[in-house]
Amino acid sequence: MRPSLVLDFAGGHVDRRIASAVRDSRAWRHDARGLLVPSPINTPRLDHDPATGKALGLRVEAARTNLQPYSQDATQWTPNNVTVTANAGTGGDGKATAGLITEDATTAIHAVTLPAAALTATGPHTLSVEVEPAGRGVFALRMGGGVFGGSENRVEFDVATGQAAVETGAPDDYGIIALGGGRYRIWMSVETTSTGNTSGVLYLKEMFGGPREYAGDGASGALVWGAQYEDGAYPGTHVPTASSAVTRAADTVTMALGAWFNGAQGTVLVRARTAAGGGTSQYVAHIDDGSTSNRYAMYRNSGGNVQIIPYSAGNVSQGTLSLGSVPDDAEISLAFAWASDDCAACLNGGEVVAGGSVTLPAGLTTLRLGRFFGGGYEWGGTIARVAFWPRRLSDDVLPTLTI
Repeated sequence: MRPSLVLDFAGGHVDRRIASAVRDSRAWRHDARGLLVPSPINTPRLDHDPATGKALGLRVEAARTNLQPYSQDATQWTPNNVTVTANAGTGGDGKATAGLITEDATTAIHAVTLPAAALTATGPHTLSVEVEPAGRGVFALRMGGGVFGGSENRVEFDVATGQAAVETGAPDDYGIIALGGGRYRIWMSVETTSTGNTSGVLYLKEMFGGPREYAGDGASGALVWGAQYEDGAYPGTHVPTASSAVTRAADTVTMALGAWFNGAQGTVLVRARTAAGGGTSQYVAHIDDGSTSNRYAMYRNSGGNVQIIPYSAGNVSQGTLSLGSVPDDAEISLAFAWASDDCAACLNGGEVVAGGSVTLPAGLTTLRLGRFFGGGYEWGGTIARVAFWPRRLSDDVLPTLTI
């Protein structure tokens, strides 16, 4: 049986039946060349993997504020036993806007301190910088000071090997994102305990696991670009700044349920890629009646577990289908089928999980992609494909859909 609905975002298509693709600001995405390009206000973002050029599909993110001034102007960063050369290389947008930091010949720390970022709320914050080795491929990031309760948090990164490790403190998360063309985005996340100004630090290092102080050669360094100090538990997409903070609005993508939908029985398939981090529930799809009373919730919880919960008759849970944990920045394929007093789901070709006896949600009207009904809990990653069949496909079919 052919599906009655196919949303092929990875194929570059945005169905005209999608009634709303709202974002009250422009935002950035990677094109097939791996370059950052802007998307106008209220347009969906079809993103690509910057390292491979692979089409990933629809990007759906929460609102994020880059609190870091002068994100792309390294001449505004404070040098420490390094020199900074403006516009010395290509930045993530393909323009000659990357700064070059070059170590001097002293035996010391070689680093740049970023301009102070004004943190206006407590909670998880993430520091990230794009780097391209120019003689040095090992780096460290620092988040510390009063807003972190006086704690010192540092993580070191070897972008060639993909190694990352905590030097000191207790960061919540960290990682390396390959951007292609020899460029990488290194990042770390730490929970703040108070508000105020704080400055991140980027260090050059001679070797992974070695001291921060070393004898510089007067020539080695790295190209740097796109610093972000943002209010979230993992790095979001690019938000450029000048002298002050800039906010990217949340993505909201909805579609009315039409003749293609069958509330009595059906099967939905979603192919997607998870976000670079977690820390909270992330909804890949939500089918509802315009409220929380009747709905199908499909999401990854704060522990990384993919779950589906039908709710009916006034937001009464009909049981949780737990499908297992998936890592950050990973592709998933999820199928969910229902009929009268019956539902089942499958993740990535694995075991089919049955939901048992259920009362199906009634009066469903809306498909929300990458977001919870009331807003928030955005997916953070991308959605490549959504398909719907107006019948309950059998359990032996569900794994074949999700391989």
